[in-house]
Amino acid sequence: GNSPMTKRYIQRLQIRESWNIVYGLAMKKVTSDPKLARALFFTPEDDDELVRTTMRHFNDDRDSIIDLVDASSNLPDKFTDKGTGRASWFNSETTEVFVFGAENDYIVDREGVEELGKFFNTSPEILKAFPHDIMLTRRWKEVAETLCSRLAPILSEVET
Repeated sequence: GNSPMTKRYIQRLQIRESWNIVYGLAMKKVTSDPKLARALFFTPEDDDELVRTTMRHFNDDRDSIIDLVDASSNLPDKFTDKGTGRASWFNSETTEVFVFGAENDYIVDREGVEELGKFFNTSPEILKAFPHDIMLTRRWKEVAETLCSRLAPILSEVET
């Protein structure tokens, strides 16, 4: 499921970055290693207290941190029309999807965001200077405002 992105990481020789992702997520070290948690999920500007607080939440949720084996069997490339790169079951004429990516994402590369956009037949939006988990940073309101601005036209159509 994750193999195209994994292959890109290996081809780019990002051994350290790939190891950090495996070490942080699969081995759940983001619950105990502040430097690693910061690298994977935060910006340098996010303060230490935010990182520590989020790490406590990660630790509280450590049994429900993503199951990589299960996730891999359900990622988009398993259900992609090989000819178009789109979801064979998704109708973009009846359902609008927003795909957001983060410019400074340590975990999902830009190509992965573009693949997801193509999968849902939409143009992804890359949020400038954000880390992987765009809603964890102190700048989460910017993300919420961006999402609200994309939803406003749709909601106004529903109301009329």
